[in-house]
Amino acid sequence: MTSEEKLDIARQLAKLRVDIIQAGFPAASQDDFDAVKAIALEVGNAVEPHSYVPVICGLSRGNEKDIQAAWDAIWFADPHEDGGLRPELGCDDVKFSPEDASRFFTKFLSVHGLVPGSSRV
Repeated sequence: MTSEEKLDIARQLAKLRVDIIQAGFPAASQDDFDAVKAIALEVGNAVEPHSYVPVICGLSRGNEKDIQAAWDAIWFADPHEDGGLRPELGCDDVKFSPEDASRFFTKFLSVHGLVPGSSRV
């Protein structure tokens, strides 16, 4: 899918009032980074009065390079009413989603507070 196609889909999802849009994987390629950034800039900010603004997020693996790429792409989006930007993470809404979770140890998956202070894990 091209960056423009991803942006078109994000626009439609915002019209449908989808609450969170996982816009892509910024570390995967420059095109994906650009698409996520464009979605954050346009869809992640109120353009018209009373328009709905979803939360824009980016996918990353658990390494510094990926996390930085995701942050660099999405930081343009409106932080919403709570505005809670945490200096150490850049945001207060971090989700942990293990890929292929069936291979993880159950005890590992049941650990709470992987990211202290986050609203979701």
